Amino acid sequence: MPRIAAPRVALHCEAKSSHPALINTQGGVGCNQPKGVIMKFPAQETEGTCGLYAVKYCIQLLQERDVSVGELQVRTGLSPLQVKVNGVDEDRLAKVLQDMGLQARVIRLKKPFKASTFEGYLEALVPEDRGCVITAWHRVCGPHYHWVTVAGVDLVEEQVMVIDSYQIDDEHEDWEQEPEEPCKGNMSLDRFIEHCKPKWFNFDEDANILISVRNP
Repeated sequence: MPRIAAPRVALHCEAKSSHPALINTQGGVGCNQPKGVIMKFPAQETEGTCGLYAVKYCIQLLQERDVSVGELQVRTGLSPLQVKVNGVDEDRLAKVLQDMGLQARVIRLKKPFKASTFEGYLEALVPEDRGCVITAWHRVCGPHYHWVTVAGVDLVEEQVMVIDSYQIDDEHEDWEQEPEEPCKGNMSLDRFIEHCKPKWFNFDEDANILISVRNP
């Protein structure tokens, strides 16, 4: 695929459980940084690196620092070709997060998939300002296995804040995005759940896989 340039973006964060590091130019609830401050969330450049970018976003949000995807790839113990062909599994992603100084725990949700159970995990694992979740996703209209970062959850307003490195939900009207940028912004809980149901992929006994990420 063509190389994608790293964007400079303003990320709105209206969900109540969100991070100070998320940028809010509209003064929405849950965002503590001054208006107009900009954080870069670079888009995915090569196939198979969505998990590494999801890890990168967690580090940006929780540690408020940047790290190259190349460094994260080295820490997986996989070659660039292996990552491009097979991606990076949840156990390796969790290990990389731990190596970077974060707490990371893999959670496997057993079949059958229950939306209420999944929602409960999201709310518990993304406490205000202190946590992120990396979760398995797919394209609603067809097969595409993917990792995205969840940066905020508001079950009252039924909104989930997502950063997606590869524009998987390219038909979602509320994404704040430009061509060649990652998708980011609020998504309705119902639409998010549709992405997370085991519709196009099969994890054997698992209905979905979450990686809980927090500061120590």
